[in-house]
Amino acid sequence: MYIKDIRKEFFDSLQGRILIMCTLDVDAICACKMLQFLMESYNLQYSVAPVASIEDFCKAFEDYRASVDSVITINFGNLINICRLLKPPQNLKFYVIDSHRPINIYNFYKNPQVKLFINAKREEELNIPKAHQVILKNDDGLEDKEEENLALLTADARDLTNEQLEKRRELREWLVRKQKLLFDYEEFHFYNRSVAIIIYDLAVELSRNNNYLLWLGIVGLTYQLKSDKISVHKFEVEAEQVLRHISRNQVSSSHARGNNWTINWQKDLQLELYRRWSVYESLYHTPLVVCRFQLYNDKGTRNLSEFLVETALKLDACKQPYAAMPLKYRYDLVENMQQVCLGDLQDKYNVQELITRSFVMTCGFEAKFCANDIVLALRALLESHDPSCTKNEKFVRAIQSLSFSFDEYSLLELGFERARIQLRSMFQQVKALITTLKIIDAGVFLHIDLQEHSHISRDFACGDSLMSFARFLLSAYVSSLTTRVARRAVRKPLILFCPDYNNPDEIMIVGIPPVAQESKKNFFSKAFEQAASDIQCEIRVDLSETNLVRTNIMNKHMLLDQFKLLLEG
Repeated sequence: MYIKDIRKEFFDSLQGRILIMCTLDVDAICACKMLQFLMESYNLQYSVAPVASIEDFCKAFEDYRASVDSVITINFGNLINICRLLKPPQNLKFYVIDSHRPINIYNFYKNPQVKLFINAKREEELNIPKAHQVILKNDDGLEDKEEENLALLTADARDLTNEQLEKRRELREWLVRKQKLLFDYEEFHFYNRSVAIIIYDLAVELSRNNNYLLWLGIVGLTYQLKSDKISVHKFEVEAEQVLRHISRNQVSSSHARGNNWTINWQKDLQLELYRRWSVYESLYHTPLVVCRFQLYNDKGTRNLSEFLVETALKLDACKQPYAAMPLKYRYDLVENMQQVCLGDLQDKYNVQELITRSFVMTCGFEAKFCANDIVLALRALLESHDPSCTKNEKFVRAIQSLSFSFDEYSLLELGFERARIQLRSMFQQVKALITTLKIIDAGVFLHIDLQEHSHISRDFACGDSLMSFARFLLSAYVSSLTTRVARRAVRKPLILFCPDYNNPDEIMIVGIPPVAQESKKNFFSKAFEQAASDIQCEIRVDLSETNLVRTNIMNKHMLLDQFKLLLEG
């Protein structure tokens, strides 16, 4: 069942103690922080449990099963048959706010305890099969029991009447049609609206909107773009709506939290953390610049120096921290870069995407915060390698860093520092793999094993950080090839194997679509499931990243061979 009115059917219907289950990604963290703000405004009792896998979900539910009346899942739940998995008591309600698609048909049609938030205006875009095509009903219009159907299918034909034999034949035909329909429906996974933006819409409905909550929504939306979950067009459509919210908040009470902040949608550089780093280091570790200039070799470094000369920036000034740059270079940085990237030399350097627009927030006379930088800082706090810190502690630290209070700035600075470490490690790993020709072309796809370079990959071997590295590596590999070979490589996906540092017996497998693919839909989740089923091995799917799975390290070579058979077929 799905929710049409998020205030009446969701927030106003919350009763008793509430359990918020939040997956470990930036969009979900922002939405969780916003939901905490709203619940505290209405004096609602709640608990928060971070979850990263199906096992965490089941364990957290069992821990709170007897003490909560409502469960809210943030950015997961749409892909899972929740009632079959958890078998909850009848009086317990689940509210699913999730950007993952496609939606599990049993949650949509059969589970009255599960309430899904779906934008009614976009419901047709989901292409959910009709109920009669996937749920079998008898002549009275009631659902058939699965046990009876299974008994009919497995019964000896000699023990059945002619009527039962005819019903079994029709049932088998219906099951074949259902299986094909569900395969077509679930073949590709994609992402819908940011859950942080959805929660901000709820805040507007409750008249609790302010610039603080809007900024958290912007960070969640920016995360979707930076992690390649949505297209630039979809991001710009949402950004237009955000600009309307900014204008609305300007005329509201100045006493509301964050309404003394200034949020601008301005022309900016697509450079990683350049306000928290030096411009030179940022250029040297931004995937777009690395791939276009081929900075993993000496010629690329010379090309970058030539590019800086064209932008009228002195190398010494670019190597200084951004805050210490001479004012004449800092103020003209964006304009000088734009003249080269979009001017007469744009065909020479081919870095037009370096000039873009982004959301920037300022708090009075304090430092500026760019949404792109906050995304990288939060991701680093959640996913950087830290043996002394548990998963729950990383979650709490990331939540606290979003307070944007003076006491919590140290956590953001820690996030920026760890994000810089991640970017350096990614660049070193890419350079090592490209120069040593470690990527293997298997014909229909490319694959790479990071087992030999585990000392470097440790800093980013988790969740979205690993996904970002894999996309970086694939782009760098394609840019390193000659034009003729690159034409074939841009149409090949990449499968990456990475050791799981939390469990030495397991390995993580990541699937990245081809560089030339414009659609944000990916087929790897279904491909991993099919390959594991064919060789009868167990895999564990990440709740946040559907094209990232974990399995026993002994299954690596069998799965690789099965992937090749599937993709060749």
